[in-house]
Amino acid sequence: MTSLMLLAVCPAGGPALPALPWGDARAIVAGDLAGVVFAKPKAGLFGLGRDHLAKGLLDHQRGLEAVQNGRALVPAVFGAEFRGEAEVSAFLAANRARLHALIERYGLLREFRVTIRCAPNAQERLLAQFTPEGDGAALPSGHAARRLRLRLRAMLEPVARETLEMPTDGPDMLINIVVLIGAEAEAMLDATLATIDALAPDLLQIRCAGPLPACSFASVSSDPVSAARIETARIELGLPAPAPGESLAAGEIRRAFVAQSREAHPDAGGSPARFAALRESFALLRSIVEQDGATPDNPARPNDAPPPLLRVVRADQQPSP
Repeated sequence: MTSLMLLAVCPAGGPALPALPWGDARAIVAGDLAGVVFAKPKAGLFGLGRDHLAKGLLDHQRGLEAVQNGRALVPAVFGAEFRGEAEVSAFLAANRARLHALIERYGLLREFRVTIRCAPNAQERLLAQFTPEGDGAALPSGHAARRLRLRLRAMLEPVARETLEMPTDGPDMLINIVVLIGAEAEAMLDATLATIDALAPDLLQIRCAGPLPACSFASVSSDPVSAARIETARIELGLPAPAPGESLAAGEIRRAFVAQSREAHPDAGGSPARFAALRESFALLRSIVEQDGATPDNPARPNDAPPPLLRVVRADQQPSP
């Protein structure tokens, strides 16, 4: 079985897929969704060692740039791996509603990462360019860098649909922000950066990388679910084993969680670790039931090999199930 790497999810159909830096991409279609995949390289994800990993990350970005080309899509996280076409198809079908919602919200938007630097010993001079005479009292007290960040963010944020502020890597980095915009706002972003640069071109270093799909805001990944993991969750909640060919009901899972929580909750004298394990087991079984389209009181369809769960990853958050 050939392992496949997922690059993106998009609506089925559309223009032909381009060649990627490391080989051809192909689409695996499940209903009205398509997963853009390529075969996992024999040497591992993208070879061995830090240099190969850095190249792989860059190739991943270039691949997304090539595939987006007017498509509405949501990107996959770097390294999202599936065990063959059947697993990709099952993933798309089981998570169809959530994937469509992500495509509708983010599919046609593009992100740009903007970094702005200024040497620490020049930041007071730069601040004077942003502060009209007599306006200093309106600024919060503090270091010049803090004041400059407020000014720069105030200029960039109106252009964007959403922004993510990323960590800075030194005292000279004033801004490290990811802005999410529509195609109609790209000219506005260029004009805003030109305005900032014109204030002090000899003091500022401005870099703008993009466009990319909304990688920092909604990248998708998978979480394969093994039969052993499901069985452990069932035992954790004290649920009986279902009869052959049957499955647990969503309402039954919730009632078991509530019953176990009465004693396991820390407020009732229980262990925080035990309560955390209960919550994790409940979330897992509930996700499987919801994927199968069950209602709170109707049982899920029998499913001996559940499809991978969908995880949506943001650059400023932990993966969320």
